[in-house]
Amino acid sequence: MIGLWQRATPEQKLQKVFGIGSTLNQLICADLRRRYPDATEREIQLRLASRSFDRDLMIRAFGWDPKVRGL
Repeated sequence: MIGLWQRATPEQKLQKVFGIGSTLNQLICADLRRRYPDATEREIQLRLASRSFDRDLMIRAFGWDPKVRGL
């Protein structure tokens, strides 16, 4: 594995990192859907975003208060 990583081009490494991030987001969304079965897709995406953005930004940009709605 280490040898493969060392031989990978910067583009291949970047693609791998983005792929890992995408997989992580999919897993988080799956957990959110399990925890909030009645949530809309928009609500799931807002809950996901609230894990990356601070509360003030979530309120200003999306009108979503994570303290009120939960993560």
